[in-house]
Amino acid sequence: MTNEQIYTAPSGLEADDKRISLDNGNTFTDPQTLPEADLNRLWDQIINVMDADVVADAHHDLAKRGLSDLPEWHHRRVFLEAYLKFTWNDLVVG
Repeated sequence: MTNEQIYTAPSGLEADDKRISLDNGNTFTDPQTLPEADLNRLWDQIINVMDADVVADAHHDLAKRGLSDLPEWHHRRVFLEAYLKFTWNDLVVG
């Protein structure tokens, strides 16, 4: 099962393909194509730049869907995708 099959956009929100930059906005990538090694290596930096209110919304949505108990390696990508569905902007890590 792919992340796309697991996570769908929350109802009422547009999935307008927000992306993540790991180099201070020079390049952007979709969360689905972000290399697993980069996601794991930079996870602490990624969560440090996330908006706390959006983090809470993403956690709540994943819990409602029963996805909060996924293995950590899988949860990171699913959580990042959920976060990007709830935020208004791309996520920039510098």
